[in-house]
Amino acid sequence: MNIMIGDKFGKWEVISEQFKKNGRYYLTCRCSCEKHTVRDVQKTYLITGKSKSCGCTNHYRVNDNMVGKRFGKLVVIKQVKSNDLNSMWLCQCDCGNEVKVKGFKLRIGHTKSCGNCDHTGEIINGIKLLEKLHGAWYKCLCPHCNSIFYQLYSKLTSGHIKSCGCKANKPIDMVGKNFGNWTVIAPSDNYRFWWCECSCEKHTKKLVNGESLRSGLSTSCGCKSINFCGSSVENEIKDYIFTLTNETPIKKKILAGAEIDMLYTDSSIGVEYNGSAYHASINGFRNNKPIDYHLQKFICAKNMGIHLVNIFDIDWIDNKEKIKGFLYDLFVEPIIILVDDCNIKNISVFEALDFCSKYSFQLNIDYFSVCYGIFYQDVLYAVMSFYKISDTDYFLADFCTVFGYYIVGGYAKVLAMFESAYNPNYLTGCSNNDYYSGVEYSDLGFSYVSQEDPIYFWCRHNEKYHYEQNQIHDIIVAHPRLYQEAITVGSQDVEGYIMNRLNAYKVYRSGRTKWEKRYENNIS
Repeated sequence: MNIMIGDKFGKWEVISEQFKKNGRYYLTCRCSCEKHTVRDVQKTYLITGKSKSCGCTNHYRVNDNMVGKRFGKLVVIKQVKSNDLNSMWLCQCDCGNEVKVKGFKLRIGHTKSCGNCDHTGEIINGIKLLEKLHGAWYKCLCPHCNSIFYQLYSKLTSGHIKSCGCKANKPIDMVGKNFGNWTVIAPSDNYRFWWCECSCEKHTKKLVNGESLRSGLSTSCGCKSINFCGSSVENEIKDYIFTLTNETPIKKKILAGAEIDMLYTDSSIGVEYNGSAYHASINGFRNNKPIDYHLQKFICAKNMGIHLVNIFDIDWIDNKEKIKGFLYDLFVEPIIILVDDCNIKNISVFEALDFCSKYSFQLNIDYFSVCYGIFYQDVLYAVMSFYKISDTDYFLADFCTVFGYYIVGGYAKVLAMFESAYNPNYLTGCSNNDYYSGVEYSDLGFSYVSQEDPIYFWCRHNEKYHYEQNQIHDIIVAHPRLYQEAITVGSQDVEGYIMNRLNAYKVYRSGRTKWEKRYENNIS
């Protein structure tokens, strides 16, 4: 659905073009309330109606008389704070306690009791509350497996919690089901991998990841591909590159004993497809990879003059067409545009973000402040963006061009314009080793500094379930029972404990290469 500036969704009015942040599309909106709140709102929330205002409609006004009204176990006694948007009310709980509550929390059902009531002995959805712990946590008895678990009272009363999790974690029986050419014939010991038989002439039998079967990532032993080895996605990548080059790659152990899945000798390009289950450092299938496994392969390949591209399964799921565009750029001669035929000008951060989200695999697109666009015949073909670190130091956040085109001297000219306008003392940048060799930075006069430690992601059910930001709060909200378990056993790594219990794969990427450019003449 295309959303235009000026479109209205409830009280929200869109005031900017959409932009991508953390893998999701957002639009900047202004609320029509008295405060005219401006906020970035997720596009799907606008379309589905999940977000209709800044929250102003959830508040009681001063003249709303709530005295005597009941909200759950609370009865309003009097108003203790008068504020047009955030009034406070004194309430008495059925247990006898008095508590002050914000008006909007009463109205939306967020607060229904004083929070100190003892509900020990109650049975909610079959779950018996055995003991009240700190705060609103309770020791509970599961009605299905008689296990002891811990949960918040508000979660129990919401109706969403009906067991300790034993029902949700029960393995799905897939024996006899068909997934493309695969027929499932038996499970592995942990039900994460399944023995499958292909319907081809060879009747190949193989252990296949259940997530790959259900998502359609694996549909055969590879018998339908022109390349007869590797996973189905690996063969899909080979087939696509074959349409560009008419070259069949080789698989060769040339990286200090490690192999490259697809080595194209004519162009000195190597392509790796990394399934999370087989490249994980925690919960890996067969074995766990070292944290620097992909980084060391990148360094070894670079020292041999090979541009190694690492395509992770979650990236292929989320950005297949974008990755194909990147591979097209690697293997096909581009259409040449001369920079003298172009117009270079400043563009907005939103315009730069939108462009780079389509054509770049850098990891810096959340940090733009100075953005240039290269226009050819009034069409934007390339972007270079910078981020201000201090008065004299800047970070080259991203630069990319529309797939299939190359602007001769384009980046160099934009960089010269930036240097003339901002007179930096120090300019740094980082290239993403998963996709880029870093030669673009050295071509612009940057010097190599170091390799950064690889970042990681968690993968579960073929989704990038938890990224590198250590957003422990999100994990606690999603899995309070496992969080309580981690606290109970005294785990020093709560995130790792929870994700390990969920059988998630912890996968480390190839890292980033740090570059710098110093301007000694500008330093006073």
